[in-house]
Amino acid sequence: MKKSNTEKGFSALEVVVGAAIILTATLAILGAYGAFLSAALRGTRAMQATLLIEEAIEAVKFMRDSGWSGNIAGRVSNTPYYLTFDGSAWSISTLNQYIDGVFERQIRFSDVYRDSEDNIVPSGTLDAGTKKMAVTVSWSVGQATTSRSASVYVADLFAN
Repeated sequence: MKKSNTEKGFSALEVVVGAAIILTATLAILGAYGAFLSAALRGTRAMQATLLIEEAIEAVKFMRDSGWSGNIAGRVSNTPYYLTFDGSAWSISTLNQYIDGVFERQIRFSDVYRDSEDNIVPSGTLDAGTKKMAVTVSWSVGQATTSRSASVYVADLFAN
């Protein structure tokens, strides 16, 4: 009598190969997820830094409008300054404060000079009613520091 092999099933080799394929696919998906998550976090920090720069520019404009001579005019060129908010008003300080324990926002003012045609130039006649303001926001990414910067001119619009 001839014996027929009608039993169906998986051999040990098929199980090992199948498990290896599933494991490889799972590891690839997890690796891609980690890379996407890291990229999203970098993008989020960069966006927050950009918004902090915009906030600084608007805060300094508000202080300018409240009193040029008391808030802006006396700032020493190229000295690092930091913004503080007490819940109702902005002020400029020389004490560094980290925002959310992550970001350092620094403001530097510099004098503005004009030529005989009232153009801004590197040297010439000092324009006491205008300052150049550079804002830099920095944060750590691993062992490196990343930063975003912007600069604008701020003028004494209200002669105050």
